Amino acid sequence: MRPRRLPLAHQEAADKALQEVQQAGIIEPSESPWASPIVMVPNKGGQWRFCVDYRWLNEVTRKGSYPLPRIDEVLDLVTGSSWFSSLGLRSGYLQLLRGSPGGLELHVGEKLHPGKCHFMRRAVVFLGHKVGEEGISTMGDKVQAVRD
Repeated sequence: MRPRRLPLAHQEAADKALQEVQQAGIIEPSESPWASPIVMVPNKGGQWRFCVDYRWLNEVTRKGSYPLPRIDEVLDLVTGSSWFSSLGLRSGYLQLLRGSPGGLELHVGEKLHPGKCHFMRRAVVFLGHKVGEEGISTMGDKVQAVRD
């Protein structure tokens, strides 16, 4: 697949992000035909980060027999719980591997983001939902555009 051109406004952020993950040993230079293009997306803090576009690679990858669980089923599993914890990953999107025996394998290692980890809380935010002992509800800021 041909590399996607980045807008000049994103090039500096892309170069910096690539340098950081290369220095951390997460990626290495390659001329492989399996190399995948990147896209720049803003994170919640307004900084740019890169994501890898694996769509064409996924088309030729043998699918695992263990699909990801449906989000509604996951949320149903915590119904009636009183205490919640959540872990935030630093560059977690880089550690998802397809084709492992479990379907998708997440390599956590030392990639936790301490500021995004919450333990023993009465409620946590999970994929745009507030999950707590009173049940599951949507986040007001996520549905504001629909209301207006």
